[in-house]
Amino acid sequence: AVDGAAAPLAMAPASGSTPVVATAFVDVVGSLLQLETALARLAPMLGPSPAPSFAPTGVLTKLYQVSEHRLRDMASSSSKECSICRGERTESTWSLDWDIDIEKRRMSPKKCLLLCDKCGMIRDLPRLIERITKQQLSATGEEDALVSELLRHFLQVNGHDAADAHLLQDVVSVAHAMFVIYNEMRLSVSQGPTVQELLGNPGVGPSSAALVGTEVGSPKQVKAKAAPSEEEKQPKRKKRKGKVGGAAA
Repeated sequence: AVDGAAAPLAMAPASGSTPVVATAFVDVVGSLLQLETALARLAPMLGPSPAPSFAPTGVLTKLYQVSEHRLRDMASSSSKECSICRGERTESTWSLDWDIDIEKRRMSPKKCLLLCDKCGMIRDLPRLIERITKQQLSATGEEDALVSELLRHFLQVNGHDAADAHLLQDVVSVAHAMFVIYNEMRLSVSQGPTVQELLGNPGVGPSSAALVGTEVGSPKQVKAKAAPSEEEKQPKRKKRKGKVGGAAA
């Protein structure tokens, strides 16, 4: 989602001049809102993600200090259905929905999606563009079968029919326009909800805790107490008083 309204100017413009920065900001927000509306209309259920491209598990491990192994353990306890098409997923493809704050130039994860292979390939905009380009340029038809399969899946999940085949290309164009704008803005990445909430599983038990004494997804860590050394484990002996060569024994 695109959040935020035009920010006030830090300095008043000179008399008769145009507030170029504010006008440009309003234009960007307006353009993104129009593109987002078009994307939701063309692909109400499944479409390529226009957000800057990050490896989902990689960005989650950095933001929440939780291991990739633990993330996969948590995902394995979730439903085996694809988060979008509700079909069976044998191996999960991870994808993230993002909250993007244009005014603060910041993005944070909103929801973690565990997808089937086809939904995952359609959501991955840069790779999808690469596949479609290869199909158009290839003389051998190497990518034809896969792209055709993805097209059928896109149409089916979004409730379109075969006559709407051109919509996939339209969706890619809209998503790519948003992708370019977001990349130009150099958005910073920050935490959103906890990992459990991102995965839609707020009731994960203690066995899924990734950090000692903390909830998974919490940025705070509790320092573990150092184990006592062998010397410290030995009982202390009392010193005996006596004079041997002028020194205590």
